[in-house]
Amino acid sequence: MLKDSLQRRIEKWFDFRRHIALRTKLLFTHSLANRGFFGKVLFNHDELKLELKVQTTEQAATQGFNKDLKSLSGGEKSFSTICLLLALWE
Repeated sequence: MLKDSLQRRIEKWFDFRRHIALRTKLLFTHSLANRGFFGKVLFNHDELKLELKVQTTEQAATQGFNKDLKSLSGGEKSFSTICLLLALWE
């Protein structure tokens, strides 16, 4: 019974984690769109990593899609970070 209970708890944890990741991705994209940016959050649960890809409207015209945060200005980095925090908060 204990093994079954542990297995159910692990399955519920994975479901909860997927739900939170999906909701965060959607809210992050929505928050960025308020300023005309495009972006996405990449969760790698196995390696415990989180990666942000953000593209401004200026980058869309000159560079490829999904540049990392290093290519953004200070204000754009700050805005992207705030959008991530708001998405996680929700």
